[in-house]
Amino acid sequence: MLARLIHDGFPPKVALAKLYRMADQDYIEYGSSPAFAWPTEKGRAFLAAEAANAPRIIREAKRCPSCRVEKPVAEFGRNAARPDGLQSVCRACRR
Repeated sequence: MLARLIHDGFPPKVALAKLYRMADQDYIEYGSSPAFAWPTEKGRAFLAAEAANAPRIIREAKRCPSCRVEKPVAEFGRNAARPDGLQSVCRACRR
């Protein structure tokens, strides 16, 4: 749970504070450490509502750092590990 909050862009101290606030409201349970927290039924509903209300940013173009050209996102491969979900370099430069 803590890693998920950090991955979502919260600094570690802010993520830990948010985790403790959620624990106070019975949104999460954890055993020996907050790092191993899991959401309760109430917490899953809270996280789902929070995700539904989050703004979605839809990009139509991205700049390739290799060729320095702004191209449509269809020119970039997918990469789930990156924040925008796309490879950093376009397909033409990757070859």
